[in-house]
Amino acid sequence: MAYCTEAQIRLVYNTNRVTDAVDDDASGTADTGVIAAVIEDVDATIESYVCRQYASLTASYTGTMPKVLQHMAEKLCVARLLARQGQHHRWEEDVMTWLKDIAEGDAVIPGFDSGNLPDSTTRLVCKEFSPKALDDLGEPYPDQMSTGDENDNGSATSEDD
Repeated sequence: MAYCTEAQIRLVYNTNRVTDAVDDDASGTADTGVIAAVIEDVDATIESYVCRQYASLTASYTGTMPKVLQHMAEKLCVARLLARQGQHHRWEEDVMTWLKDIAEGDAVIPGFDSGNLPDSTTRLVCKEFSPKALDDLGEPYPDQMSTGDENDNGSATSEDD
């Protein structure tokens, strides 16, 4: 699902600047497919966070998309276009912080009532492999797994033991 379009990005970030950001061959025109690839990347990023709390807002959603998602997608696209030119824009951090808050349930998407979502398996599948779900299973993360150098209580052994 496209959360924003090239036309919307060009409204947010001057058309000429967008063209400059995706004109890798310096021909004066936007290179084919670059903006679409940035939009696709941003869409995947947004969905990977949003699906954790709002499974019905992802690929199969046919309702009216909350405007805040469009605005956040536009900002993230612009930040990533700037990054292609070696420039940094704080919109990347702002949007990613907001998305992480959405994923953790610390923020909500205005204009979309998650209380009306059914408790379906679709909603749970998005959470199945989240770090919280793994914590609930009591299984260690790969970086917490035994290396064989620990004693019975999980602490590392030393030469003095």
